[in-house]
Amino acid sequence: MTSTRFQSLSTWLLSLAVLGGFFPGYADAVCSKKKSYDDCLLEGLKGTTSDVAAQAIKRACIEKFPGRTKKILRLSSPSAVERVTGTASTGYGSLSGNLYNGSPFHITGVTLSIRPKVKDLEGKPLDRIFAVELNAPINTTGGFCISIDDAFEKSIGSGFDWSVVDISVIKDE
Repeated sequence: MTSTRFQSLSTWLLSLAVLGGFFPGYADAVCSKKKSYDDCLLEGLKGTTSDVAAQAIKRACIEKFPGRTKKILRLSSPSAVERVTGTASTGYGSLSGNLYNGSPFHITGVTLSIRPKVKDLEGKPLDRIFAVELNAPINTTGGFCISIDDAFEKSIGSGFDWSVVDISVIKDE
């Protein structure tokens, strides 16, 4: 019984040594302390030329950083976006504000529609759409700042309305 256990352990250690010898990035990805999944992949894949080794490194990095196996979804349903509320103001060539995330998801981005109270010469609204990165876990507030051109800043100087068009959220796979 002891020899079978020793033989299994020896086989496993030999396999690890062989992988480390033939695929130098594999041992680095498994053993070293990387800061993130991306760092793990970048450092682990250095010098790797084999697809088999690359897949082994990817699996090792996923095990080390399991949060990376989450998807980003864009939600635009009224029930999703109406739970995001906040304030926005303009000044010094930017539009900035805070958004409160009352949704059941961690928000990583929003698409905002900004509509000046004034219209163009033909009476059409001067709406602009902005995609904004945001870090707002559930029931927290995230800030944003958007650079805007002088003409748009002047058009929203008399006031503006804004709304959340959609949100980007993290969802477990």
